[in-house]
Amino acid sequence: KLTLQISLTMDATDAKTKRKKWNFGKWNRTLRFVKEDDLWKVWECKFAEDEFAEKLANAKDFDEQDAFLEKNPELVNRFLRRAIVDLSRALRARNELGKVVFLAEMMERLAVKMGDEIWLARAFSSRGALFYFLGEQGKADEFYLKSEKISLKLNDEENHIETYFQCK
Repeated sequence: KLTLQISLTMDATDAKTKRKKWNFGKWNRTLRFVKEDDLWKVWECKFAEDEFAEKLANAKDFDEQDAFLEKNPELVNRFLRRAIVDLSRALRARNELGKVVFLAEMMERLAVKMGDEIWLARAFSSRGALFYFLGEQGKADEFYLKSEKISLKLNDEENHIETYFQCK
């Protein structure tokens, strides 16, 4: 078996409008290979940020999270943000609420450190969803409103819509 992390940059332009496609750019992938009959075959290919989000969730404390983040700056990007939000949902469904809180607090700390309001809105939305899940509607609404305010300011329709439906 062999595991390899690769980074690639891909750009695409719309043939009709001549505008660059927004969802391309730098991608990080983790490839797992298995050797069968003297041939290496791809066994799995996934976003490296998905595995990194799990590593961050399983860190023993914020210091360990910070060390992981410092060692892997190329993985601190929009795909990590998506991976953390997706992982938070899965952890909430599995009732691993401590990890959900840990990830949301890490997202908030990282957002403030980076000055990234999109991350901050996602962190607030994630914390709102957690409090809603716990039946603490007042705290949930507080975080949802913080998230919504930032999303409206940034014209971030995706998070605004997601937050709106979470609090209904």
